[in-house]
Amino acid sequence: QVMAPWSTPNSAVGGFDCYFASDRAVVRPTDGRLVYDNTFENLLRTFTCDGCPLSSNQPYPSNPLVNDALLQTPQCPSWTTIVRTAFYADGTYLYACGPLLEWWRATTLVYDSSLGPLRHVAAGLLLTETHVIEEQGTIAHPITGLAPGTWIAVRAYQQGFVIAVDAPQPELFYVDELGAASLIGVYPPPPPGQVVHNYRGAMDGCHNLFQQGPGGPSPLHDLIVRREIGGQSVVVYDEAWNPEVKLHGAWLITGP
Repeated sequence: QVMAPWSTPNSAVGGFDCYFASDRAVVRPTDGRLVYDNTFENLLRTFTCDGCPLSSNQPYPSNPLVNDALLQTPQCPSWTTIVRTAFYADGTYLYACGPLLEWWRATTLVYDSSLGPLRHVAAGLLLTETHVIEEQGTIAHPITGLAPGTWIAVRAYQQGFVIAVDAPQPELFYVDELGAASLIGVYPPPPPGQVVHNYRGAMDGCHNLFQQGPGGPSPLHDLIVRREIGGQSVVVYDEAWNPEVKLHGAWLITGP
């Protein structure tokens, strides 16, 4: 497995084990390092590049985990799966494992998932699909004014969160610390003739939405569309261009 920016898909980096959970990887805000769940071990690790860059005619790095430092998850026994990790801006993190989906900071229970799965965190705030929760005091504010629909992507923003909702044309909302949602804008439709998967995506720091979609007759032929509020939707990656790194249904990862 390798990673590459969508803008330079001919330059890849590698050094993962066989069971890297790309759908649960996150970028640590303090240093931009990738933190991932190595599912074979059920351990959190910090990615360190072993092949930079790595081309298709090179052998894959051996022993890739040797330099991938462990992050401590003391409440997760080795037989449980680490389900999610969430980072605050200062680099501290929460982690969840096991069927109860309890979220911990080191050995302190922070959230028990009683108000639904945790979707994101911000300074002193926890976000579920129905509430914004003040971590200190555990005061829960119901989310109001948010359009119904699938959440495509979420980011921490100012004193709250920004959420891209498929409603049915994707819309971007700001949700403040009291749960009040306000519309920021509407994303343009995909380019003519293109289809994207509205059940998932990634949002950059400028609120541009990146989504994958099928780009050809083969189910493994993928493309990436960037959608900009007040701008256009553009195909920024297409396997028809024969890039070195093929997406093949992998996940998009963006920074905090």
